[in-house]
Amino acid sequence: MSDDAVTTHLTTHLTTQRARDPLIGTRLPHADPALYVEEVVERTSQRLVCRGRLPRAMAATGAAGTTALLALELAAQASALWEEERDGESRPETALLVSIRRAELCELVPVATPLLVELTPQGGAGGLRKFACTVRLEGDDQRTLARADLATFSHPATTDRAVDPKS
Repeated sequence: MSDDAVTTHLTTHLTTQRARDPLIGTRLPHADPALYVEEVVERTSQRLVCRGRLPRAMAATGAAGTTALLALELAAQASALWEEERDGESRPETALLVSIRRAELCELVPVATPLLVELTPQGGAGGLRKFACTVRLEGDDQRTLARADLATFSHPATTDRAVDPKS
């Protein structure tokens, strides 16, 4: 198969297999195949639940699945949605996962399978936030695939980037 044929196949696969809330792509600084969040399922003042999938078109994916660390990336992406809602801002200019603590990970996460990530804020200051997160399978088998405490940093985008040379 030529490179163009592979690219066409992957693009078709990604766009037909992943139904996503169209606003998600404008809120997160990622693009397919690295954009894992598909939609916000529930949002309260105490928690955020998002649905997502880890796509097959990832380098770390094998026949049995992919590394559970990517499930924590799904949680980190969801945390950026929490920050946006909390601050009433558009997507953050900077959104970084800065630490993972007390991680419990399964060996492999199935790809192209609906996952639910639940985030519960644990506090923070300024742009730093701590979240407890759990990633589990959606549906009848709600097995937990990953659980951890995440710390993130986000900085709101500024509208005026001009610097006054006199200041």
